[in-house]
Amino acid sequence: MVRLPLEKKMRGTQRCVVVFSAVLVACASAPASRLAGDWGGDGQAALIVQVDSVQMSFPCASGRVEGSILIDANGRFDVAGTYAPMHGRAPSDDVSRPAAEAVRYEGRVSGEELALSVHHTDPNMPAEHFALTRGAPAHVPDCGGAA
Repeated sequence: MVRLPLEKKMRGTQRCVVVFSAVLVACASAPASRLAGDWGGDGQAALIVQVDSVQMSFPCASGRVEGSILIDANGRFDVAGTYAPMHGRAPSDDVSRPAAEAVRYEGRVSGEELALSVHHTDPNMPAEHFALTRGAPAHVPDCGGAA
């Protein structure tokens, strides 16, 4: 058996570490995908992905994200958007509405399921959480409670 000097053994180990590190970096920097499709649920919320924005409907509110929502390799996203409370039956009704507020939409996609959270900037407003399914019909009730 031929014995290599310790210095040559270390160089081989260093090469393995460098190659392994490069593979980890390549895997960790996988390209993000875009959220796609229409999402609905049990009268909680609806999310509709359009070409240049994402529209959301909630009981007594609507939301919007400009542009696409990019999902990371773990299925997560965290994006800025707006949230507008409503009073009345629908956004098209001629009713007074408070101005839209800036919010953060945070979510995780797992297969056909989406866990969505709305984080308000007002510390007195708790975060809202919704469970949505891709392709499920959305039956968001009117602000008055009628579906």
